[in-house]
Amino acid sequence: MVKNPVTALAISKSYLIAASGVNVYALSLSSGGLLHESTSASSSIIRYVKINEGEEAKHVVACGDDKKLLVWRLSESGLEELDSRELPKKPTCLQLTAKGQKILVADKFGDVFSYPLLPPEQPSTSTPSTQKGGHASSHGTLILGHTSILTELILVERENRPFIVTADRDEHIRISRYPQGFIVHRYCLGSTRFVSSLCDLGNGQLLSGGGEDVLRVWEWDSGECLRTIDVGSSVKPSIVVRRTLSGGEDEEDGRDKKKKKPKGASTKIEASPSVQTEPTLVIRRISKVLVDSKSWIIFGAVGATALFYFPWQKSSQGQSPIETISFALPVLDFIALHDGRLLVSLDSNHAAKEEEPSLQLLKWEQEKLVKQENDSTIQKLENRVRSYDGPSIGDQYELLSTLPKFSIEGQPADGVEDDVMMGVDLGGRSGEKREARQKLREALSRTQGVEETGPSKKAKLDEKEDDDPMDGDGVES
Repeated sequence: MVKNPVTALAISKSYLIAASGVNVYALSLSSGGLLHESTSASSSIIRYVKINEGEEAKHVVACGDDKKLLVWRLSESGLEELDSRELPKKPTCLQLTAKGQKILVADKFGDVFSYPLLPPEQPSTSTPSTQKGGHASSHGTLILGHTSILTELILVERENRPFIVTADRDEHIRISRYPQGFIVHRYCLGSTRFVSSLCDLGNGQLLSGGGEDVLRVWEWDSGECLRTIDVGSSVKPSIVVRRTLSGGEDEEDGRDKKKKKPKGASTKIEASPSVQTEPTLVIRRISKVLVDSKSWIIFGAVGATALFYFPWQKSSQGQSPIETISFALPVLDFIALHDGRLLVSLDSNHAAKEEEPSLQLLKWEQEKLVKQENDSTIQKLENRVRSYDGPSIGDQYELLSTLPKFSIEGQPADGVEDDVMMGVDLGGRSGEKREARQKLREALSRTQGVEETGPSKKAKLDEKEDDDPMDGDGVES
């Protein structure tokens, strides 16, 4: 059994990065050696990790439940911690800009903030900032905000102009200009449940998944849903982790911490076959992988003991069936290696046998994914993660509780505000957020399909952006 299996993976040209519990591991893809293990700079589970491999320096960025934004310099001698900043709210997404000089963090309050890779040096005589929220002290700049929990963010481009795509718990996908996030380019509307994963398909198309039984293909420039791909019947039978109501508390969801939180839910593996709880579908990661000049879509679901894949076709004609590769344990994360193979992280906390591996390599054979014996590089990581003797940290399946909207009886109730469904009057900011959501819906109904269609408006925005100075990443600021 592995107390803290790998929860997040990242890859660059030369390195593979893995987060396990409070630790980050770096492996050299060229030499196959385990370079270094970070010291426990984090006090809770690390959920998100990214790597930037520039010409002059390589940096690893991570964050997790303790709201620390951690930055290391990666070299042949190991991981050197450069900075640790306190984030005001619990992060839900982490991205690096193209040149890696800015860190984008989405949080449970619905905001996206941009942070410099390394904060500017402060004069020795300066006094710490006391600004409420802590963004000043962590050198964060607000990019945009939603009125609901943010679940995913990615960066896309059109005609060399960057855009930031954000998704939230209230079924919205928003395309905004970056870094001028206040300029909303388009909304992609039509999802009936939360959106939890996004994938840039290129050519102006976007793939989204979440709590619905379908993946949606969007033309993000126009906001049009081009088609849907049914996945629910393939995925749900593999979901073994169930959400069960308990007397505990919900995770922080953007509400004032000083207010009493509503009673919520926990997640656990249901060993008894008599349990009748319906599986909760949460699509967590969608990746597009190129193998022998053929593109494949690979995705996973929270609590599922399988990965799912199908060949990507631009046309909706003759959609290929969803293929499945199953495991004995729930999948936590996966990543495509440079040679087309996949590395899959499994939750061996729930292994029936001690020898069940927590990492599994997959290879392609005749357009099918098959299991492969782990090579020496992956085995080194497996051994190091397995040798950890500290406490088990964090809930691997919190998204099953925090993303779906449930009534007080525990049944899905889409389209109804989550505060109302929980049967709790939270007052204060909760009422303000409900009012803001209603105003947003009314505004969207008036503007969708009209926004940015007037040539004079678009010309003015383009002219304004062209006059803006460039930031450190080579994009308009």
